[in-house]
Amino acid sequence: MKSEYSEALDFHLRALKIYEGTENELQIAYVHNDMAFCYYDLEQPVKLLDNLMRALLIFQKIGHEKGIADVTNNLGVSFDLLGQFDSAIVYYEHSLKMNQEIGALEEAANCRLNMAAVYTIQQKYHKSKQLIEQARSYYIESDNRYAQIVVFIELANLSSAEGDFYSAIDYAEQGYEAAIEYGSIHKAMNISSHLVNYYSKLNDGQNSYKYFQIYDELKDSIFNEDNARLIAETETRYETELKEQQIIT
Repeated sequence: MKSEYSEALDFHLRALKIYEGTENELQIAYVHNDMAFCYYDLEQPVKLLDNLMRALLIFQKIGHEKGIADVTNNLGVSFDLLGQFDSAIVYYEHSLKMNQEIGALEEAANCRLNMAAVYTIQQKYHKSKQLIEQARSYYIESDNRYAQIVVFIELANLSSAEGDFYSAIDYAEQGYEAAIEYGSIHKAMNISSHLVNYYSKLNDGQNSYKYFQIYDELKDSIFNEDNARLIAETETRYETELKEQQIIT
């Protein structure tokens, strides 16, 4: 897997060299932003943050508000992933403010959910609930069904953190049904794994086992689907290479 990230990084480094030659600052900033997450996948946090900061400085220099909003959110995500939660909140708040100012309402709602997840970890449950409900209102109004699934997950996580496993189960089961209806097998699998844990906390072995079976079936389904896709991609690549060889000969 790391070889794929290395290949992606090489691609971005080549692109960066090209854009630096044309002095296209906007594209240089976006390449730094994209490179950052290659470094995250390669477990190089210093280079991750360095590239995001480089992108932010360029966006600020050229006054690109959307870029500033995006990269400050990504800095929030990065500090969140690195466990530096106070720094994550600072950048999420900056991104939220900027997104509100430019009218990027969906991105603002996403920032609220990101912040809520951090506040749940920090046991600031009232702030978390408030932000989740604000995001939820927007997603319902905009009919963003996928984001509504994520809201159910965050509400379940919050309830679980508070020790209210009955509410956690209620939210998680609503999320599971929404995920199945939407067709998001990955989300359904993720939620079913949480339900295994929630029912276990209530010593409800029957329902815990029920969702373990569901989780196992969904995991197999995803595995088979991924394998089928990889086989199809390999066959397509082989056929393309064969055609190229025929043209050459």
